[in-house]
Amino acid sequence: MHYHGIGEGLGSSEANFRTALDVAGQRQDELWIAGMADIHKYQTERNAARLRLVKSDTKSLVFQLDCATDTALYDQPLTLELTPPAAWGGSSITITREGGIPVATERDPDAERDLLRFEVPPVSGAYAVRIAE
Repeated sequence: MHYHGIGEGLGSSEANFRTALDVAGQRQDELWIAGMADIHKYQTERNAARLRLVKSDTKSLVFQLDCATDTALYDQPLTLELTPPAAWGGSSITITREGGIPVATERDPDAERDLLRFEVPPVSGAYAVRIAE
């Protein structure tokens, strides 16, 4: 949310603005606070990115991220979410970039299903998701 004028006769009344702040306060752990330039970068990267499944088997999958933005201008990490196959049954999972570089992941404790969330740079490359052995 953003505002350009708060008060009677402007973009939003003070009462509506305060209500919006109350809602934001209740969900503060779920918010990303950023300036307009970073928001623009992220949205442009997200809209220019594509995921493609390269390979999968019972213990792993490999996907390709293709990102069409100029890395000199667009540098906001992209957030990816992955629901592991049910057959993996809550196993420990590792994600690596090309060259075996580990990617930090976090499980969403509030998700209805098992959900991994991780950030990747807006650069084309392959990622491997595997059950940790």
